[in-house]
Amino acid sequence: VMPKALCSQLAQLLKVDITWRALGVNGADVRTMHANVLNIVKKVQAEQEEKRVQRRMSQEILEEAQRAEQKAQPAVTQQREGLQKHDSHGHPGPLASALIDFVRGKTKEFGSHEVAFDEGGIDAVVIMCGLNDFKKFLGGRTNAVFREDMEKFLADLREQVGPDCLVVFPAIPIEETRLPEPIKTVVSYLSYAFDEEKRLMAIQKARVEFIPKPAIDLWKEAKDKYGEVVAQDGVHPNEVGYKVFAEHVGREMFPILKKHFQHLEEQAKAKIKMQRERFDDNLKRALRPEGEPSA
Repeated sequence: VMPKALCSQLAQLLKVDITWRALGVNGADVRTMHANVLNIVKKVQAEQEEKRVQRRMSQEILEEAQRAEQKAQPAVTQQREGLQKHDSHGHPGPLASALIDFVRGKTKEFGSHEVAFDEGGIDAVVIMCGLNDFKKFLGGRTNAVFREDMEKFLADLREQVGPDCLVVFPAIPIEETRLPEPIKTVVSYLSYAFDEEKRLMAIQKARVEFIPKPAIDLWKEAKDKYGEVVAQDGVHPNEVGYKVFAEHVGREMFPILKKHFQHLEEQAKAKIKMQRERFDDNLKRALRPEGEPSA
């Protein structure tokens, strides 16, 4: 429920299509996630890479068919700066070949090209954790140990998803419980202590964000509108509760993602500009008549 509601909210706010996948293990703490979820992430990325390869192969096959069709037709000799775009056999000439290869990332003579945005990559990972960790508090799973577990998980996850992926840690949605006192107060205190470790880590780590708990009024409004928001166990949110919390996380993530994507776009534009300048310089050198001094 929560992943679907979160991505639906973000798709509306960002006005984009979002592809998502929920990965997890029931009752998992951070150590369990670390041990099991990363293998699933690797599998997902392998599937994405296979799809990218298939798309590239399809594009190459299409281009080969277009060249074969050009070869069968009368020679086309469009002039540009004294160079033929196609030779007498209908094949792309030096300039056309260079431009095709530049777009496809295969140019060698005129400089290498790297696509700035990796199509199909993972833009953001949202990690819900903490509740099943502080349940083990009496067994020594303190908030300090929780922080160590998160950092180990984050380090391996970062290697897997890359440096530009945004990693988001929402707070534990545990404001509305049916636990008796004093257990309710203890649980509330532990949830804030464990959430504080997420908040501090987000401050100290690049491209890591913490989403705080919603205002208590949000839960009151949800109860007035939908009724019960807590599951039968008296601790976890029910489907309505998770939907309400997901929409809160989506609203908080919206400006973060917008700023993140703007930053990536600026990086991409700067990178493409530098590549084009290098390509133009190399192309000018390649087209310069022999013996002519450089400018």
